[in-house]
Amino acid sequence: MAGQVPDSGYKKDIVGPGSGGGGGASPATTAPPEVQAASVLGVSLLYAREDHTHQSPTVYLPSGAGVSTNILGNRSANNAPTDLASIGIVNFGSKTAGASTGVSGAYCSLLGGDRNSLTSGYGFLGGGRNNTVTANYAVLVGGNNNSILSTNTDSTDSFIGAGDSNVIDDSTHAFIGGGSGNTNSGSYGAIVGGENNSLAISGSAPTRSFIGAGTTNVISGQVSCAIVAGQGNIINDSVGLASWSFIGAGNLNNIFLGTGSFIGAGGVNAIRGDFSAIVAGQNNSVLSTSSTAANCGVLSGSTNTVDSATNSIIVAGESNNVLSTKSASANCGVFSGGANTVDSASNSAICAGESNSIGVAAGVSNRDFIGAGAFNSITDSLDSFIGGGESNSLAQANKSAIGGGELNQINPALNTVTHAFLGGGFQNVIDAGLSVFVGGGTNITASGDYAFVGGGLFNEVTPGAGPSDSSGVCSGTGNVVSSARRSFIGGGISNTINSATSDDASTICGGTSNLVQNSSWSFLGGGLLNALADVDYCVIGGGTRNNMTATSGTIPGGERGSCYITGSFVHASGTLNATGDQQYTHVVISGQTPGLTVNESVVLTPRTALGSNVFATIANRAYTVILEVTMARNNLSDARSFLVHALVVTDAANLVTIVAQSILSQLGSAATALYTVTVSAGAAPSRIIVTAATGAGNTHKVIVSCTARMTETANNYP
Repeated sequence: MAGQVPDSGYKKDIVGPGSGGGGGASPATTAPPEVQAASVLGVSLLYAREDHTHQSPTVYLPSGAGVSTNILGNRSANNAPTDLASIGIVNFGSKTAGASTGVSGAYCSLLGGDRNSLTSGYGFLGGGRNNTVTANYAVLVGGNNNSILSTNTDSTDSFIGAGDSNVIDDSTHAFIGGGSGNTNSGSYGAIVGGENNSLAISGSAPTRSFIGAGTTNVISGQVSCAIVAGQGNIINDSVGLASWSFIGAGNLNNIFLGTGSFIGAGGVNAIRGDFSAIVAGQNNSVLSTSSTAANCGVLSGSTNTVDSATNSIIVAGESNNVLSTKSASANCGVFSGGANTVDSASNSAICAGESNSIGVAAGVSNRDFIGAGAFNSITDSLDSFIGGGESNSLAQANKSAIGGGELNQINPALNTVTHAFLGGGFQNVIDAGLSVFVGGGTNITASGDYAFVGGGLFNEVTPGAGPSDSSGVCSGTGNVVSSARRSFIGGGISNTINSATSDDASTICGGTSNLVQNSSWSFLGGGLLNALADVDYCVIGGGTRNNMTATSGTIPGGERGSCYITGSFVHASGTLNATGDQQYTHVVISGQTPGLTVNESVVLTPRTALGSNVFATIANRAYTVILEVTMARNNLSDARSFLVHALVVTDAANLVTIVAQSILSQLGSAATALYTVTVSAGAAPSRIIVTAATGAGNTHKVIVSCTARMTETANNYP
């Protein structure tokens, strides 16, 4: 092999040792001193000029046996040192200063640059300055202060492309593309570029991980993880239990002890859980304070936290939480809003709003939902719902709902409530019961099973001495159903149905200040200040200041009527002084004779199943009594009709006096000619006695019916 050298250098014809040039070859020449001193034969590329000006090298074969495999630069000064005990060397590097060791590894190539060091086998260092390769089969293309090292483990098959102060150490098949200050200690890992990024600076080394770019990003102790870009992002697991996690970009995001977790972007987001995700946002967290969080996520927002939960999510918003302070939350979510919290619940969600909460105090919360609003809460409840509003609360109430409104409460006293519904309004309360409905209004209380309040103001369905089951108030103001079952107030103002014994099935439709008390199966239609007390089966249709004290009585309306005779119908059109002192009364009285002997008689009375079966009077009254009497023989066509007129008075002690009586007319068959009707006074109790008799010669059962019509007036006016 021959080349040309100038006169100032070496001889022009340079040939290998022991060769005659092959029949015409140039004679051999003497090798330069630095080549002659080499202990191993080699092939040298020598710069022809000693003044170090650049000139293409000349190939020279030194004397000796065989052909050397080393190729060296021919600088006479600043030439990179070469360990000629190794073979297969290509060394064109320089050493202008520092402690460069040049090339000492077998089958290595240093193509140029300054102060570079290549000490491993089968390596390549392209150029640059102060670069070092101590790993086998490694490639460092260029740059400044880059290193592929093998401090404890050979970093075989690794690569640095360029950049400044990048380091691969103790990692096989590692890659740094460029950048500055990047460190890769993870086998099969890659850092493409950026600044001060690191694969493993503490803990166990990650493998098969990736950092794309950015600055001060770190992956430590995990397998098959990635950070694409950003600043100060960390994937870290010092005990080496987790892997397969990803951070896309952002600032100061952190995945710690998290398997298969994901942070997309944002700032200061943190995951301490498995298979969890934070897509974006700021200061969001998935934590594992009391147990390992798994399959949880935060999509976006700020300062949101999922802690020690499973299969739970926060979609957006600020300062929202899914926590596990008493037990692990599972399958829960907060979709948006601010400062909303689901704590120690299961299968529960808050859609939006502010400072809403679902949690537990001493029980279980499961399958609960809050739609929106502010400061709403569900505690220790199953399958319950708050739609919106402000400061509504539902506690220990299963399968119950509050639609909206403000300061509404279901079960604040922690009684037993299920299947309750409170639609809205202000300061409404359902305090006990099953299947309670409150539609709206203000300050409404419903506390009976199957109770209903439709709306209005200050309405109540509440227990007193007994339950108020299946009762309701539709609307109005200040209406109350208390200790009355299956009762109803339609509307109006300050109407009341109450009982000391949970009487049943009474109704007030409307009006003002009407009362049904201790009464069952009674009806008050409306009006003002009407009262129905301690009687059953009664009706007051309306009017004002009407008073019912007799069972099965009826007052259709009017003013100041008083019904005190069982089964009677009363109408008044006002009063001179007191209720009932000017009124009309209509009552049906009846009876039957035994039919066992002659001249039998029967006292006619009201025949109701309940109540006083007397034709009662009250004190200080004068009565005009008109009796229409029908007497009929049992199973025969014989009958007689009487029209009787009587005048009756009572004194202050309700002593009854029959002033006068007369049979105005009578009609009938001859067989009934001896029938008679008389009016007399009764005492203890005071009453009017109407007696029907069959007379002599008749021995048969007689059925008697009488319509008594009375017009009464008080006789004690001042």
